[in-house]
Amino acid sequence: IGCGGSDHHRQRNKTKSNSNDKNGSYDTEKRFVYEHDKRFEPFPTFPLALAFNSMPMVTTIHHEEGVDNSAENRNERIMNMLLSSSSSLSSPKDDYFGIRTFPPPSMNGGILPSQFLRKEEGGGTTVDVNSYPAIHISQSLRMHHPFPVPPTQEQQKQQQQQQQQQCLVKIVIASKIISVEPKGIGTFVTSEADFYHLPNSYTRSTAKSSLSLSSFRLCTGRATYLLLGLPPSSVIPYTIQQLQQKQQKPIKKDGPKQQQSEEKSSKKSSSPPSPNDIIRYNIPSHQPFLYRLSGDYNQIHVDANSLPTFLTSMLEEEEEEEGGDSDGTSTVRPIMHGLCTLGYAIRASLFYWTQRGEKQQHEHHQLSPSNINVTDVKCSFVKPLPVGDPICVRLWENKKDYSNVQSVDKEGNKNVKLHFQVINDKNGHIVVDGGVVQAALATGAKEMPDRSTSLNTITTRSKL
Repeated sequence: IGCGGSDHHRQRNKTKSNSNDKNGSYDTEKRFVYEHDKRFEPFPTFPLALAFNSMPMVTTIHHEEGVDNSAENRNERIMNMLLSSSSSLSSPKDDYFGIRTFPPPSMNGGILPSQFLRKEEGGGTTVDVNSYPAIHISQSLRMHHPFPVPPTQEQQKQQQQQQQQQCLVKIVIASKIISVEPKGIGTFVTSEADFYHLPNSYTRSTAKSSLSLSSFRLCTGRATYLLLGLPPSSVIPYTIQQLQQKQQKPIKKDGPKQQQSEEKSSKKSSSPPSPNDIIRYNIPSHQPFLYRLSGDYNQIHVDANSLPTFLTSMLEEEEEEEGGDSDGTSTVRPIMHGLCTLGYAIRASLFYWTQRGEKQQHEHHQLSPSNINVTDVKCSFVKPLPVGDPICVRLWENKKDYSNVQSVDKEGNKNVKLHFQVINDKNGHIVVDGGVVQAALATGAKEMPDRSTSLNTITTRSKL
């Protein structure tokens, strides 16, 4: 995701040859796309693509009236899904291999399920949610355990006696709605998804008695979408209890609006510090066609005619600012996948940490690609990026100390953080803002735990 397919170079070395950077980056990034690489592992944001390719086993687990939505009941249902045999899961059918639809099958009811829509007298909903454009506003991902990978062909040969018919990794995704907030511009929907993996070595009794469900949780993703134009009168507002408690905190006398305006003015008045590094990418125009293979088949990324009116108007205004075509004709292009653009930002962060490790030779900076384990990612998507426009990723360290070590865990790993922005290098507009990526860096010869999954600990039925 966001890996390969483009040239990148650093702002600092702009006047020098960057062939060494390219070769180093090729060697570093091959581990994300070549299954026989000794360091083969998923790209840090790979889990975000799984939701587009998964097949629904049960209805998305929401908080509904008349249903036992206690944490104990929800955890029990998730554990049962993890422990279900491969034969009980829905097998791929012939039509599954046809042309993919969007939204994908895993998004039952779309981004906003029907229980959050007001009903008409006849029992039906008042609006069709799928007729409103969905804008990806923000995304976060927190890793709890290293993501497993199936064994390679070479590993399978070494374990022929234990070989199974399928060597895939079973992932169960349990999603829930966090909040539904109707506003004048539309409705903001925030959802959260937990990704679970249970090795075959665990039986129903051992899994339930010896370990909690959190022991099998790989990562947690949270996303916010804006359903543009969806009228508040058609939506049932909703927030989980934890968020309601946060919102009930006392407000200062000057009121929230005045506080927000003061915060905005203070942000505008203080100019951001110079970034520690700037890394540029020339993204090829065919990148969205490749990224569609992740499962996101939304047409707005490959067909400009399918763009919502408001996006078309926004892009046309930007064209006018840049001068546009001399004949006055519109050349509005499709827009990049937001998660693909995020992938480039994470790629730049990995490149930054790796290159820093090569330059700093003392023991605290002896980094190699296998020493970097991304643990947290979050960002906001603030403007669309037209296909074919180059980008630059600005990176800031959180502290003046160049090592940027936030803390050291019990295993000696250095926990570090980078802040990032993604800029459209053609017009200077910020397209991704408020980005933060955190990682655990193992020092010296020590490397992160092996991600490979042996044949006696894998389960089946994942399309990826």
